[in-house]
Amino acid sequence: MPQGIDKHEGVVNPLLARGDIEVNLTDRNSRTSLSRATVNGHDGVVKLIFARADVEVNSKDRSGRTPLLYTSLKDQSSQTLLWDAVEKGHEGVVRLL
Repeated sequence: MPQGIDKHEGVVNPLLARGDIEVNLTDRNSRTSLSRATVNGHDGVVKLIFARADVEVNSKDRSGRTPLLYTSLKDQSSQTLLWDAVEKGHEGVVRLL
């Protein structure tokens, strides 16, 4: 696998490319695939999910937490999620924020 490509991206990318995959399905805790990728630190997968037009970026889980909140809790060394996205060159995330 090419350097810089997360092994999860190689699995998720073809699935997201299919027209019959529902990206906003939730697990028993009401977490979407975006929430799960955020919680687990799979930045590449987060980026792939953000590329979908039908993704609900502000979905809340049972605890009322959004993917954005999980990101801010996960990386408390960053000033803000926006700043972190700018520093890392995540242009798509910057546009969403």
